Amino acid sequence: MRESCPVAARGLWVFAVGILAPACMHVRTDEHADPAAPVTALAPSAPPAPSANAVPSSTAAPTPAGLPWAVAAPPARVPEFQGKPVTLRKGTACKVFRGLPSLTYASNTLIKDACLRIPNGTTIEVREGATLAIVATSELFIGKDVVFDAAGSRGRRGERAEFSTIRRAATTDAEIQALCVEQGNRCPCPTESGALATIRGKAGTPGMPGGNLRLIAGALVSPSRLTGFRIDTSGGLGGPPGDSGTQQCVRGQLRCSSEVCSAGAPSAPAGPRGNVIFSMAGTAAAAARDRLEGALGTLQPEDAMVLGAAADLAASVTEMDAVAIQKGWVRRAGEEVD
Repeated sequence: MRESCPVAARGLWVFAVGILAPACMHVRTDEHADPAAPVTALAPSAPPAPSANAVPSSTAAPTPAGLPWAVAAPPARVPEFQGKPVTLRKGTACKVFRGLPSLTYASNTLIKDACLRIPNGTTIEVREGATLAIVATSELFIGKDVVFDAAGSRGRRGERAEFSTIRRAATTDAEIQALCVEQGNRCPCPTESGALATIRGKAGTPGMPGGNLRLIAGALVSPSRLTGFRIDTSGGLGGPPGDSGTQQCVRGQLRCSSEVCSAGAPSAPAGPRGNVIFSMAGTAAAAARDRLEGALGTLQPEDAMVLGAAADLAASVTEMDAVAIQKGWVRRAGEEVD
């Protein structure tokens, strides 16, 4: 072995093909070989292959997302009670009544006060399937011809048909004469379901659900004995189908059109009926059972009516308060009446 590298190049290193190597490489030569023969450089040795038993490097486990101790959790928010309800001792008769703050409700609302009054001829609307709870912890006065209109609204009209008109080509002159000339316009609607579907209006949207009503009172006061009292919690009608098209019978220059092909267009279903819960103590409430049941019509399994001595006012009020707070209802006191 001998070095074939000038002395001046010794100690220098260069990068070659990504490998740090000396500027001059050691070469093996045969001292007895022909000096004119080419000299072959020794290639650098390859890195050792990884062992089959090598343990792979561990990867860090994902860190679960969470709230650090240093950061406070956002506080729970309870809807504020609007206004200040009056408080009376149990059994105290009301001298002054407050009225309802509104006559139309489109969101879940609890109205709570000691003495609440609904005057004669009042119509209270409950929309969008909302729930209206009226809680009079002492007395609830209901006048003559009071109406709770909680009927759901009708669904929206469906989309119009894919095509306004499709064509049916008559195959003979006699056929087009019979369809469009001899006995007037007799071009029919298509009978094939695929063709009929392209000119039949689409179904509307389902009707909105009826609203829900809760009447809770320590005692019912009704000088008219609920004369004219009515409640409507029916679901809204389904939306009508969209516009339908026609079929045109054609041969050459002769053509005529069918009637609008709307027969059998799908109808949207009505919305579900709302429910009613009454819990009113006192002899007047028990005596008004027939009127209350008559106002509802047929009682549904979801309805509840507890009147007279069986009514547990404290439990009903507590339950209603808890529902309103938990579900984020609007909570309001009654309003003073001039």
